[in-house]
Amino acid sequence: MKRALFFVFLIGCVMFVVGLAGTVYYTFFHDQLDHEPTQKTYETDGIKKLALDIKDRDVTFVKGDTLKIKGDISDEDHLKAVKNGNQMNVSISSDRRQAISIHLNPFRLLDRKKLIITIPTSQIDQVTLNGTDTNMTVDALELTSLTLNLTRAVLYVDDSHIQQFDTTMNYGTLYTEHTDFKKVTAKVDASDVTLGDAPQDIPMSWEINNGTVDVTYKGQLSNTAFHIDGDEGEVDLEGVEGLNSNKVGRGDYKVDIKVENYGDATFTAYD
Repeated sequence: MKRALFFVFLIGCVMFVVGLAGTVYYTFFHDQLDHEPTQKTYETDGIKKLALDIKDRDVTFVKGDTLKIKGDISDEDHLKAVKNGNQMNVSISSDRRQAISIHLNPFRLLDRKKLIITIPTSQIDQVTLNGTDTNMTVDALELTSLTLNLTRAVLYVDDSHIQQFDTTMNYGTLYTEHTDFKKVTAKVDASDVTLGDAPQDIPMSWEINNGTVDVTYKGQLSNTAFHIDGDEGEVDLEGVEGLNSNKVGRGDYKVDIKVENYGDATFTAYD
């Protein structure tokens, strides 16, 4: 009986050691071998415009001196970069998007799907971004124009300077803060848009179809007029001081708001 118990104990110890070794390997080493980051750099002499088409990959855009893409890139991402005159066209359409899973390694990022795309804004100041089924972040970019076409996409813009901001959204989410604009044009379809710390007294045009828009100015307005079209939604201007017939001051800067299918828009201003 004692010998049988000894063998059971010995087998249990062996299984424990093998299991522990496998756990350590797959937790700390296997993922690192499979996910070595790749960096691709592109020549941008004479390039003034950048057109990006992102599908099924999460991306962070940052400012730098060279156009480059860094991250876990494979043939399944179908990465293409083509010059066309003074424009560079970059497309990423991944076949391998996966749900985030649980990992035992506390030092390993859960999501290894994110790419970092560096944009040389000293050369390229006009960007068109098409995003589908993606989460994206724009951090500290300075652009003459940024044109967005978002479908089932989430975009966060922080600490940036964008003169002309145009967006068309379907089932998406857009959030900006600490970002300056000169002009904003947006078509919002079943989407949520939040502009935090928006600059005062700039022209805006909103077409809202069953979506929600929340604009918070970083100070009170002095020279803006609101024009509202549509009776199926709600536009709230109670957070704007000094309104007289939906106008503050001379009203030189126009904010046009067209609301359909019970869309909502709220405009407020910090004191």
